[in-house]
Amino acid sequence: MSESDIPARMRAARKLAYQRTFCGDGTSPHVSGEKVLADLHRFAHSNGGSPVINPSTGVTDTHMTYYRLGMQDLLKRINLHLGLNQLHVHEFTQEKQPNEQAKS
Repeated sequence: MSESDIPARMRAARKLAYQRTFCGDGTSPHVSGEKVLADLHRFAHSNGGSPVINPSTGVTDTHMTYYRLGMQDLLKRINLHLGLNQLHVHEFTQEKQPNEQAKS
């Protein structure tokens, strides 16, 4: 079943569930939501290249490359449901400076 086969009412309910999970009742991710999203983006290497090079052979590891692409696709889906663009993602994935961490 493709996304276009799902009734609009069900898509809207799913989008609302994603938003409540990461944003609470607001429209942008709350502090905990940002922390989780930032961790997921780091884990999926969403800011880096997708090809994974096997360190022992120096050759592209196709299995790990496709695995990483799958993780990145999952993050794109979350971002789409939350209405986040690359600028939003960049803001909360940047490492905070020590004086900014004290404020969080």
